[in-house]
Amino acid sequence: MISDIFDFFKKKANAGTYGQQKIDDISKRLGLDNRVILAKAKSLGITTAKAPSSLIDRISAEWIEEELIKEHPEIAAKLPPKPVIAPTPYVSPMKRDPQEDDPKLKPLFDAAGKEAIANLAAKGFHKKIGFCHLFWGEKKEILLEKYGIDWKSPSEMNKNCFFD
Repeated sequence: MISDIFDFFKKKANAGTYGQQKIDDISKRLGLDNRVILAKAKSLGITTAKAPSSLIDRISAEWIEEELIKEHPEIAAKLPPKPVIAPTPYVSPMKRDPQEDDPKLKPLFDAAGKEAIANLAAKGFHKKIGFCHLFWGEKKEILLEKYGIDWKSPSEMNKNCFFD
């Protein structure tokens, strides 16, 4: 246990501070001589790269690697692939009436929404603060009277939320 902790700190001390890399580590990873890495760093204007033990920031290290891979495409085949992180789908914290997700009812909800907007516009109500409550009330009435759907509006589904 103690040796594991010692090894951890020894590795961190050898790697420099977090986010920094030694020129020598880049050289080993790419399989190129330190002098090639240092020459490329100098040509890119990275002044902190002076010796194989020099520490450079992560962004500069990635830039050097990208430029060297462009010059030596065979290096890319030797490197392990970068992990692909799949984007996480957004899940709204707002509750919705489950009926809205029914593909059979979607056309009815869309039609009721369009009709509600048209009805409110005919009455002189336009989109401004508080319009959502008028819209949901009109839509709820249309859905119930025309289609027999007892729909719960977002304000009914989310009692602790305040809508404008």
